[in-house]
Amino acid sequence: MTHWFALEDEHMTIALDRTESSPEPIYDPLTNHTVRLSDLAFTRLAEEISSGRRGPGETLRDQSIAREFGVSRMPVREAIMRLERVQLVEVAASRHTRVTAFDAARVAETLEFAGFLYSMTTSLTALRATDESIEHGVRLLDDAIGTPEDEATLGALRAFFRLTLDHAGNRVVESLEDFTHLVQHAESARTPSENAARVRPHLADLRDAFAARESAAAAPAIHAMHRID
Repeated sequence: MTHWFALEDEHMTIALDRTESSPEPIYDPLTNHTVRLSDLAFTRLAEEISSGRRGPGETLRDQSIAREFGVSRMPVREAIMRLERVQLVEVAASRHTRVTAFDAARVAETLEFAGFLYSMTTSLTALRATDESIEHGVRLLDDAIGTPEDEATLGALRAFFRLTLDHAGNRVVESLEDFTHLVQHAESARTPSENAARVRPHLADLRDAFAARESAAAAPAIHAMHRID
């Protein structure tokens, strides 16, 4: 039996034929009612890479991913180009597209980058954010400090740094949000306990500086977390 269904692409709606024998999508199909399909595809792929669901060195095939996501190949190709720009994938023309594998040197370089990025966003947010946003950030840091679970500590800290990107009051800074996936991917090369041990000694200093809106005091704590001397 043949089924016909409509698929919204970024620029047009097309009808596709799928037979009973065609593979079903693994995920719910992406839709583009509020954002572009390529943005949705990027976010899903970036989260899968940074969480380890798509591991280092894994080959990405746009046709297969498009089938999984229930979209055409074009938004997937655009998403992969965006992933390449933030170094989450490596593309060799006509050869392969694969998830970037990080060695120790690349992990260290990425963490160094993260230290400077997050110290900047935290400083700007401390200076410019509303009292409500500051309180939200302090609660996230309290969560990071208060839990004995490594994953929970890291998750709360990541949420805090995302908050600082959103409230830095600078559109150029906000455009760097894609790199948060790169940082998490680099962190995944180490165990949660190693990453938690790296940040825990400096959380209280960061929390106190941010709560007091002391931007200059927040930077040293963030640099120490990311091994910047």
